[in-house]
Amino acid sequence: MKTRSPQEKDRPTAFAAAEAGWKMFGPCALVAAMMVWAAGSPLAADQGGDLPQAVQRVVYEAQQDMTAGKYAEAEKKLLAYERSHPDAPHYLVAFTLGNVLSYQGKNQAALERYRACAELNPGFGPVWQNLGKTCFDLKQYPRAGEYFFKAWQTSETKDPKLHYHAAVAWMLAGENQKALAHLEYLVSGDAGRPEKQWIEALLKVSLDLGRDDKAVEAVRSLLAKEENQPRWWKLLAQLHARRQEYRKAVSAFEVYALLVPALGREDAILMGDLYSAIHIPLKAAQYYRSALAMQDCPKLRKKLAAAWLAAHRPDEARETMLAGPEPLSCPRIWLALGRTYYDRGDWEKALDAFSRSARLAPEDGRAHLMLGHCALQLQKKQIAVAALRKACEFKEYRRQAGRLLEATAAL
Repeated sequence: MKTRSPQEKDRPTAFAAAEAGWKMFGPCALVAAMMVWAAGSPLAADQGGDLPQAVQRVVYEAQQDMTAGKYAEAEKKLLAYERSHPDAPHYLVAFTLGNVLSYQGKNQAALERYRACAELNPGFGPVWQNLGKTCFDLKQYPRAGEYFFKAWQTSETKDPKLHYHAAVAWMLAGENQKALAHLEYLVSGDAGRPEKQWIEALLKVSLDLGRDDKAVEAVRSLLAKEENQPRWWKLLAQLHARRQEYRKAVSAFEVYALLVPALGREDAILMGDLYSAIHIPLKAAQYYRSALAMQDCPKLRKKLAAAWLAAHRPDEARETMLAGPEPLSCPRIWLALGRTYYDRGDWEKALDAFSRSARLAPEDGRAHLMLGHCALQLQKKQIAVAALRKACEFKEYRRQAGRLLEATAAL
């Protein structure tokens, strides 16, 4: 079984902390009011060109009242028309009355009039748009999504903003999978040049669904529009890190580092983690040291020491372990540090490291055995005998420790 290095054991597996600070875009603010009631527009929208005179007159008068802000007067005239023509309802009267009610804040009543209009003329696109807007204001998001999409389907111009509003409504309804398909269509270019807010919405949905692959595509689309926007580079780095694509994450984060005045502590730690993950410990150590200068903590000092050790810089690792209010209590790193000094023949430092490891983890027979080895090299008989006797308590080290104990007799 392969033993993991101290650096590998300290490496975070998910980089989850780096993602926590990212607050995405609230879709509520992205839907614009698109009420269709402007003077003349309902009349002009009649494709038959053969409106009853009574309809033309009441709709025109209501529009004039609305332009003057006399919504109550407009409502009275339209209701009077409906009462006097119970057997001849007209979709433009219902539509205009819906607008009047909506502008007075009577959304539920307006919704009923818009539905009546849609039943009378399902092909009249503006009513589906206003149905979507009214349902959105009433927080009836699933219906708002359906109505906005219907407005897009019935629109002669196929305005992509209607498609986008439908997607946002589905996002708010928690129907992210449905929203995803529509946002992908918008961002594909088939609906025209993608707008930034469409891509941002696709990014949010992708993240909410855990579709990091699509989120990466969305961020790259945003970078095509704003290549000098640091937050997109940072998010791209975080997404690659979450997908364990650490080299790509490092590349993106290096661009981010160039675009900001200075890296904060958490960013520096993340950079260190990323360089550790791709086995470039010297760069990792540089970033950990930078973060440590901003605020000291034992956990970060352990990371720095492990990075120095992996970079074959044992003196820097030892200095890091001994820095701070008191030496770090990490027997695993002390053991690895002792082995490095042992291999270099630096017996005094090896003895010190193995002694600390054995004291911190007395259940580790290897630390006691190596401590005995070093003590023999330095002819420190008392220390050697005590350490080797302790090592003999461990079955896997008993024979080797016994032979070394015999050698102490010659000291």
